[in-house]
Amino acid sequence: AGKALAHPAPRAPRIFADTADIDAIRTLYEAGIVNGVTTNPTLLKRAGARNWNEAREMMRAICRLMAPCPVSLELTEISLEPMIRQAEELRALGENVVIKVPVGGYRRVDASLDPFTGLKAIHALWERDIRTNATLIFNSTQAFWAANAGATYVSPFLGRIADYLYKNDH
Repeated sequence: AGKALAHPAPRAPRIFADTADIDAIRTLYEAGIVNGVTTNPTLLKRAGARNWNEAREMMRAICRLMAPCPVSLELTEISLEPMIRQAEELRALGENVVIKVPVGGYRRVDASLDPFTGLKAIHALWERDIRTNATLIFNSTQAFWAANAGATYVSPFLGRIADYLYKNDH
C-alpha cells in the first residue's frame, strides 16, 4: 500500500522460512527474502524452547515480527477434536497465524487412526474461517485433496520427495 513502484514478482511463489530462530527470521524478513514463516515443535525446541510456555512466547514473537505476513504454526494433536481446540489456541497468538496441519502420517503413528484426519481438520478449520497450511504432502493427489478441503497453503515436502526418488530411481 502506498508504493508507486509495483513489486516485480507479485505472483511469484511465496518463500517461507522454515525455522523458529527469530534472529534468522529477522535477517531474512528485513532483506525482503521471505514472505512468511513455517515452524514446528522440533524447530521451536532447537531454537531454545524448553516447554510449551516458552514455545508459545517464541511463536507470539515470530507472529509480531512477521505481521502481516503469514506464520504457520504446526498442530501436535492427532485426533480431530483436540486438533481443532489446539488450532483455536494457536490462532489466538496473532492475526497472521496459519495452522499447519499434517495431511498424512497418521497411520504411521497408530495403525488405528483415520488416515483422513488431517483433511477433516483442514475442512473443519476452513468452516471456522481459520487459515491452514497443509503439510506432509508427498504427491499431487494429496495437494489436490488438501486444496479441496479448504487449505490456504499447500507445502509439499520437495526435499524428501527428491531424496526418495534419488534413492529409489533404478
